[in-house]
Amino acid sequence: MQNRRIMSLLLIALSLVGLWVSKSELRSGGTPFASGEAMLPELALCLILGLSILNLVRGLMARADKAKTMDVGAEIDVAIAAPQIAAILFVCGLMVAYSLAFTVIGYIPASIVLLAVLMASAGGRNKMAISLVSVLVAIVLYLGLRYGLGVHAKAFPEFLALKG
Repeated sequence: MQNRRIMSLLLIALSLVGLWVSKSELRSGGTPFASGEAMLPELALCLILGLSILNLVRGLMARADKAKTMDVGAEIDVAIAAPQIAAILFVCGLMVAYSLAFTVIGYIPASIVLLAVLMASAGGRNKMAISLVSVLVAIVLYLGLRYGLGVHAKAFPEFLALKG
């Protein structure tokens, strides 16, 4: 089986699991595809699911066309070697750590750390630029989620909240 098909099947499976396991607290009234906080993540998962299915069907159709001409080349295949697999696993591990940290330390600190680690691992060397961009992007995204989309995420840890 070609790497492209393996990745498509993996994304399809992960998208279906994500849609099935999405936390009930993200859903407005417990109904899927509500127009509340769960709408954007569920739309993103549906888009990933649809594009993965399209990619899988496209790959199967191209293989059928190549089989007719007896030219079963792999020019549509994507080469995935150990460094690419390690990079994928690294980003997946970061996202798991981010989702765990998000609930403990809040959106803004977790996002700042995630963005800084991603930029540094992508080759960023200017620590001041990484810090500034991480902080600004995290704050702008939080404000956009909070006031633009109405998502009420915990911004900071509970112990920093002002008690009145």
